[in-house]
Amino acid sequence: MEPQTSSSKITIDASAAEVWTVLADEFVDIAAWSPGVKSSGPNPATPDGINGSRHGGRVAEIEGLGHTDVRITAYDAQHLTLSYTVEAENIPGFIERITNTWTVTADGPASSSLEA
Repeated sequence: MEPQTSSSKITIDASAAEVWTVLADEFVDIAAWSPGVKSSGPNPATPDGINGSRHGGRVAEIEGLGHTDVRITAYDAQHLTLSYTVEAENIPGFIERITNTWTVTADGPASSSLEA
């Protein structure tokens, strides 16, 4: 079976630096801004960041997925790109793995795009 992928791009009324701060520097605090995430915090299995990231991963309780183990797999602050994997207790059996990459692009001084 071929891997299934999806992507989306949104425009955010904030500078690329502000968006990057939330996504990368505050990676473990996703519960503060993402609907459906009940709680989040540092992942004790990944205490060290990679390639300059502040965090190696996070754990979270997410509606529908339950407890998640999220680990950063690539981090590039210069190009505003962050990739991670997700393991969760309630991933449907037909899903082999979940990976995601965020790329932030400046569209202007107070506008940016996020591609995932």
